[in-house]
Amino acid sequence: MLYKIHFIFRALVFWIGLAAFFAGLPSASAQLKWDHEFVDLRASPEDERIEIRFPFKNEGHTPITVKKLKSSCGCTTATLSKATYLPGERGTVIALFEIGNRVGFNDKNVVVTTDDPSDPETSLAFRIYIWKTVTITPSVLFWKPDEIRTTQTVRFRVAQEMSLNLVRLECSSPAWRAELLTVIPGWEYEVKVTRLESSKVTSGVVTVFADTPELNPQIFKIRLRVK
Repeated sequence: MLYKIHFIFRALVFWIGLAAFFAGLPSASAQLKWDHEFVDLRASPEDERIEIRFPFKNEGHTPITVKKLKSSCGCTTATLSKATYLPGERGTVIALFEIGNRVGFNDKNVVVTTDDPSDPETSLAFRIYIWKTVTITPSVLFWKPDEIRTTQTVRFRVAQEMSLNLVRLECSSPAWRAELLTVIPGWEYEVKVTRLESSKVTSGVVTVFADTPELNPQIFKIRLRVK
């Protein structure tokens, strides 16, 4: 009887010790904790490119090294300031999406591969809806080197599902002058651009601003070239 009690006591001590050992081990869950793994955005073709940020923190007990970033298509590039992150350290994966001539919904992702055996891969996804609010004809103006005091016209036509008020211009160089004219308020506009002087300035930009909220402005660009 005493032998049996002694055996049971030893087994109990063994299992309690084993439970304490496993309780002291670090969790097998992923060490990189992401602020978000999906982003939903809106853009216009005039934005040219969009930067999407995916912040994270190493909440584990050991350093984590990012071995590879792989984007789903050539229109997206992903970068990271460094590869290895210590416990408690933060970082950000930055995805740069080139809009080009894309419109409508665009679903893309970046796969992050690390040396974390518990969670070696994470897919960071984003959706961008690109709407074409305005057609600009033409969007690039060309002058010959000897063309001075010559004016060219750019026409803006707002998409039919919404009106948009263009309100002001900014010219990147005093070598050009730009004037905004309203044809149909909210729907059609003209921008007249005049090359004022012959100089070493061979390129410029006219930026057209709409009366949208300051926190989410809509701007459009007319590119100027001498060739």
